[in-house]
Amino acid sequence: MEGVFALLGVAGVAVAILANLTSVAGFLDDRLLRRRRDAGGTIVPGEPTPATVPAPAKASPATSARATIRTPDQRVRVFVSSTLHELAAERARVRAAIEELRLTPVMFEMGARPHAPRDLYRAYLEQSDVFVGIYAERYGWVAPGESVSGLEDEYLRSGDRPKLVYVKRVAGAREAALEALLERVRSDDQASYRAFGDADELAELLADDLATLLSERFDRGAGWANSAMAPIPAVWGPLIGREEELARALALVDDPAVRLVTLLGPGGIGKSRLALEVADRARARRPDGVAFVSLQGVADPAFVNDAVAAALGVRASPERDVGAALAAFLAERDMLLVLDDFEQVVDAAPRVASLLERAPRLTILVTSRALLRLSAERTIVLAPLPTPSAHDAPTLAQVRANPAVQLFVWRARAVRPDLEPTEENARVLLDIVCRLEGWPLAILIAASRIGHLSLEGLRDRLSRRLDLLIGGARDMPQRQQTLRATIDWSVDLLAPDARALLERCSVFVDGFTLDALERLVSAHPWPSGTTPDLVGGLGALIDSSLVARTDGPTGERYAMLGLVREAALERLEASGERSALETSHARTYLDLCRAATPMVFAGRPDWYLVLSVEQENVRRAVRHAVETQDAAAAAAFASSLWLFWWMRLQAGEHLPWMTDMLARTDIDPSSRIDLEIAAAALHLQLGDMTGSRRLLARLEEGLRGSLDPRRLATVEIGQALVASFTGDVAAIERHALRARALAASCAFGWAETFACVLMARAGLATRSLAEGARWAEEGISLTTRQGDRQSEAWSRHVLGIVLALDGRSGEARDELLAALGLFGTLAIRPGEVMMLRTLAFLAALGGDAERAARLAGATASAASRHGVLGLEPELSITTQGLERFAVTVPETGWREAFDEGRAMPLDVAVRYALAPSATRAEAAGLPVRAPGALRSLRPS
Repeated sequence: MEGVFALLGVAGVAVAILANLTSVAGFLDDRLLRRRRDAGGTIVPGEPTPATVPAPAKASPATSARATIRTPDQRVRVFVSSTLHELAAERARVRAAIEELRLTPVMFEMGARPHAPRDLYRAYLEQSDVFVGIYAERYGWVAPGESVSGLEDEYLRSGDRPKLVYVKRVAGAREAALEALLERVRSDDQASYRAFGDADELAELLADDLATLLSERFDRGAGWANSAMAPIPAVWGPLIGREEELARALALVDDPAVRLVTLLGPGGIGKSRLALEVADRARARRPDGVAFVSLQGVADPAFVNDAVAAALGVRASPERDVGAALAAFLAERDMLLVLDDFEQVVDAAPRVASLLERAPRLTILVTSRALLRLSAERTIVLAPLPTPSAHDAPTLAQVRANPAVQLFVWRARAVRPDLEPTEENARVLLDIVCRLEGWPLAILIAASRIGHLSLEGLRDRLSRRLDLLIGGARDMPQRQQTLRATIDWSVDLLAPDARALLERCSVFVDGFTLDALERLVSAHPWPSGTTPDLVGGLGALIDSSLVARTDGPTGERYAMLGLVREAALERLEASGERSALETSHARTYLDLCRAATPMVFAGRPDWYLVLSVEQENVRRAVRHAVETQDAAAAAAFASSLWLFWWMRLQAGEHLPWMTDMLARTDIDPSSRIDLEIAAAALHLQLGDMTGSRRLLARLEEGLRGSLDPRRLATVEIGQALVASFTGDVAAIERHALRARALAASCAFGWAETFACVLMARAGLATRSLAEGARWAEEGISLTTRQGDRQSEAWSRHVLGIVLALDGRSGEARDELLAALGLFGTLAIRPGEVMMLRTLAFLAALGGDAERAARLAGATASAASRHGVLGLEPELSITTQGLERFAVTVPETGWREAFDEGRAMPLDVAVRYALAPSATRAEAAGLPVRAPGALRSLRPS
């Protein structure tokens, strides 16, 4: 019985091979058309045979049809090339193996003898379809008048035929000419090159290789020579802003060690466009080409192989399903396969892994909104195109070079060919691409609206972006013709719990931490009533490119694009849960701010950083308290954050709602006091002495007899600050000393230290430099013990000015640079700008006009973007000093250096300030000594 099954197995193989041969590929048809012989294959001796076979003439349909109906003797002919006597045993086994496959061996010893040997083997070779070379040690005989042996001549004349080359493992050395021939074979990328040990192994190798060759390369259903492959879609438009990602993708697909590359990102980010560019550029690098398979219309993972097979021209058969046919087709091909839009069939990832296992020379490039999660996977994450910060003021050249602006202008020119970035429209263009967050699809859709909207009109209407961004190009996929549809497509692919989590994440603004998400979820019931797996859920959202994980300055953080957030918020609104979740969000960040209060007043850099990172979430929580008229929550925010807002120059943002809330009559007394303290400070920041003085007087009256020394100390600090702006030195000292005593009684470190700073300012105002230095140094001593970096920065700033006016410029520079570093550590940009101005003043005192002008220019530029902190009397001393100095130096040299400083971004200006003093003042034609105009700033 086993013998019967074995016989049936052999018969099955033969039937499969013969089935393949009844549908011979285009290559074989072309070979048959080139045979200009009759069915018997009569040989004409001495007929010239070209070294390479010329391209056949295009056959007519009738001729092609006749060529596929063959007499039995027209089987595939396999030409065997080798030395006769050295490899006689091998040639016999090869002949038998070829005949077992029902093919025709073509061998020299089988031919008619009346013809010259060279004519004989050349004629045989011309009429053969496959070339098989077998080599051992000998090169063969070189005939008179010939430069190569018949063995090499046969190989050279094999032309474009499939070449199977086998080299015997030998103990001795091969002839040098044969080694040279084998080196030529090894460098031929059209030849298969394998080693064998004996005749039996050779026969087995040859049988396997011929069967594979026939089933793959001659089977028209397998797409011989890629003729049945679907063409790669033509790329449209330039690839803008993806140069780095393109270089990385090409490097990966060219790396033999990399088998699978995934271009990952949300819908509309440009994955398909980048994949097309990679496919186009990789085409020439892959011997078997590049295939591009769109999976856009495939919804069931079970049909992925069918889609790939259809694109490659591979067909199943009764003996072989589509997966096996596809694997057989790809098994030995060195090609790149691009699978586009994989996210909706991500469960088909194991099929991709199977193809990679069975096709060792295949590389697959995938575009997807979700990871495949295969061990071979290498990922390139596509982010939005870079856009400038809202506070930046780039030059026109920088605007034109911005990739997001370039993409917008390129698309807009389809409807407005004359559109160009100019000085007049540069800011508007930047506003547009910033509001679109650099998202390529959003930019393309928005740019298409320019035909009936002005740039300004488009910018103003982008406040509701999803409503505006409709009507994309008709040749885009349907789900990408509106941005909402693109996002909905991604969201609908999620599991229910992941969708619910995405909606809850949308109440966060500008990102969130896992801890904040846990607090939110714990404060608000989950729809299913179960406890969700937040880590796993976030992982699903990240894998779907709807949420991104980043490692920020405060640790791990998660965020989503604003456009995705808008769509998720709409879903949350529709579910009826938005209001309750926003209330939970506000409570979460009120708890954070309450925890931050002592840390802010203690000048802790880590908490300043936390509040900086969470600023947008805090803003939204404050707005929620104001919109819901929750006076207690609003007052708690004000009490916790007024110093932070004061340092960040945010009085204009928060003072209006505080004023409105203080006009109410139903606020509890404690909340009113907290709001009045915060409002008094912010009035002062805006220079409204009257408003600040009025609130402070009311507070002093209300707190008289109070047992709350912390609040009383804060009020005294405020009154001393007001006095410093009016120049009332006696009032400064009176209120500052009271504040210090009250602060010491309740361990309120910030107020105690700041009282010392105010006393040092009083010394400055009267030019009592020794007193000013003593109080500033005492403030530094206090902050050193308390770790208050914010108050230390103020103390060192005052001390630096005192030392500068005392002529101790080296010590002054050390203190001012230390203060600059502290403000940078706290991320207080207005403080850094203030330090640039003071360092410019110091340079002026030292007569370094070039450095003074540069730092003054940098101060002017940075102040327009970040603002500048300013307190009296430092403000008037440094400002007046620079103004007096500027009028005493050559205008041309000052203006040139000033403009150089204006061009410096803040971080560059800070590095310049920290560098050693400039030494090019003389070369610039500027004075090197402090002019007499500054002497009046120093005490006599």
